[in-house]
Amino acid sequence: MGWEPWHYVDTSGTLKRWAEKYGIDVSIERVDDYVDSLERFTNGEFDACTMTQMDALAFPVAQGVDTSVLIVGDYSNGNDGLVSHEAKTVPDIKGSNVLLVKYSVSHYLLNRALSKSKMTENDVEIVDTSDALILEAFSKDKGVNMVTWNPILQRAVGETDANVLFDSSQLPGEILDVMVVKTGGDERLNKVLVGAWFEVMEKLQREDKAVLSAMAESAGVTLVSIIKQLDATKMFYSPRKAVRIAQSNSLFKAMNNVRAFCFEQGLMGDIEDVDALGISFPSGKVLGDSENIKLRFDSRYMEMAVNNQL
Repeated sequence: MGWEPWHYVDTSGTLKRWAEKYGIDVSIERVDDYVDSLERFTNGEFDACTMTQMDALAFPVAQGVDTSVLIVGDYSNGNDGLVSHEAKTVPDIKGSNVLLVKYSVSHYLLNRALSKSKMTENDVEIVDTSDALILEAFSKDKGVNMVTWNPILQRAVGETDANVLFDSSQLPGEILDVMVVKTGGDERLNKVLVGAWFEVMEKLQREDKAVLSAMAESAGVTLVSIIKQLDATKMFYSPRKAVRIAQSNSLFKAMNNVRAFCFEQGLMGDIEDVDALGISFPSGKVLGDSENIKLRFDSRYMEMAVNNQL
């Protein structure tokens, strides 16, 4: 959801105008296979890529790519959820099957939901299911549960009368949509991306119909669906708000949970200790090894946007 505005950034000419300002050629390529986009960024094909902060750890960082979070765009505030046909509470799913895309943010949400109910993944049976097939599988079997994201989540609730047992609004700031770049890359690119993004965010905050329509077109959903998804997304419309979250202690705590999950699931490469890789924050704090920082929350360019220096 939080990445759909890039379609408008591109098609409206906003990106081209900012790129011309800094004398650089920048193009956006839509990749419908999300994992493919992560791998292509990791392999050096892309200079920047949209992803969750968890996937930044699980893909480029896990493969030794020094990665910087350039833009903190939003956090899921209900766009991801655990649903069930029969269960009424999280403890009710004990001993049953849960459909989800394994190692995705859905997996993370389930892990956190179980933890908050004093349960573990050993209390359920996780069934790895692609996002293309998950709703059909859930609809056919009333005995299973599902963790997914919008618009699939919306459809599950609307078409099957499923109960939402837990959603991302109960994990504020833990599932972030971000734009990442290779650390030490072209500063002109960083300025172009940040400048173009927040110009469009200003329009989106005013519910500009052209922006909303472009987002709906990009997502392949209706305008009504996009508006509903926005209601379940905490967008950082202003760079000031994005900087505030990047510099917050809540992000530090959230990343501690995220890295613990990634380490436990074996998503951070061959490291034998969760502290072997470092994650740095604008405040100067570091999670893990300060001598081996591989993921950096860099608020400098967003601060430039705050101060009208772009």
